[in-house]
Amino acid sequence: MPIIAKLLWLLLFCSLTVSADEEAKVTGEPSAELKQLSPDYKEGEDYRVLKTPEKHDATAIQIVVAEVFWYGCPHCYTLEGIASSWEQTLPKDVKFIRVPAFFGPNIWKNHANLYYTIQNMGIVDKVHYGIFDEIQNKKNYLENSGKMSAFLKSKFKVDKNKFLKTYKSLKVTHQLMEASTRTRAYGITGVPALVVGGQYIVEPGLAQSLEKMTDITDYLIAKIRRDRDKKT
Repeated sequence: MPIIAKLLWLLLFCSLTVSADEEAKVTGEPSAELKQLSPDYKEGEDYRVLKTPEKHDATAIQIVVAEVFWYGCPHCYTLEGIASSWEQTLPKDVKFIRVPAFFGPNIWKNHANLYYTIQNMGIVDKVHYGIFDEIQNKKNYLENSGKMSAFLKSKFKVDKNKFLKTYKSLKVTHQLMEASTRTRAYGITGVPALVVGGQYIVEPGLAQSLEKMTDITDYLIAKIRRDRDKKT
């Protein structure tokens, strides 16, 4: 093939790729060209289906992706960096939330209590990654509210009294009960995990890598859209 012809072919390919990307950004759904390039992930091999899907409004447009995590988990720390970047690419019809997992009255529950406390104080963006860093890299495990409040005051100037009041609040207690119910309903025995649309669960064991978890989640988001459109 002559050089000029090759250049023209490459320019045409690039323009098609850009157009496909722009279409995905506008509609929130991969174009036909991009769908052809997507891997065909399989149930039981790459993800699993919830035995009892979460109840949701069948007419709801928004798809919720829940990151189930624990501050004491090194794999959760790694996924947090991946998921935070990936979250910025999500279309408007996808909502990303975090659910702190715990399996009893232990440090898991205390860390879940910590997350809901900073969430209610409106400081998640400010301190969330710093908490991970303190536990994973500094080995300060923040196992009780006293150590948590001392760390947050020292590192982020968070008011200690306000933190402790929120930590013990009825709202946080209620959120902990909801998180416990969700964790059991998901059938999760380990973390991290991504729960997609209350129907599918993506875990490292099946995904085989933390990086692949968000790719599989993208696939499942598109699948939920297609299945939903078939019903309308």
